[in-house]
Amino acid sequence: AQHQRLLIELLPFKDSKQFHEWLDGPYVSGAWNEFRNEFLEGPCPVQLEDPDKTKICQAVKTVLLSRDPKYRVYRPDKTGWTAQDHAIRFIVSVVWDNFFGGLWSVQDFNKQPGHYLNVVYEILSFLRA
Repeated sequence: AQHQRLLIELLPFKDSKQFHEWLDGPYVSGAWNEFRNEFLEGPCPVQLEDPDKTKICQAVKTVLLSRDPKYRVYRPDKTGWTAQDHAIRFIVSVVWDNFFGGLWSVQDFNKQPGHYLNVVYEILSFLRA
């Protein structure tokens, strides 16, 4: 409950109902379903400790600034992907989807990329709990 309250404060939601509607809606649920189905519950499910937040967020920032399609394409080849790769894919997908969904703008993101990346990392941790 405390983690949820923190996330609601960090995101532009008034209450837990709005927060859960967002989590269950198209701007998070697709990335979460992919992460869960292909990594947590895949053919070789892995119990994942939290990957290093700083490394993940820096890698996501690099991906968002590059033209590398590894984490951006619709159905990437995930052969040999690590826990970190799956976490990066989730965060990249949620960030991009929410640019398009209007939760945050590219301009806002560019002013405080660390804030948004940390929030989405925390969303992944919240969903996994």
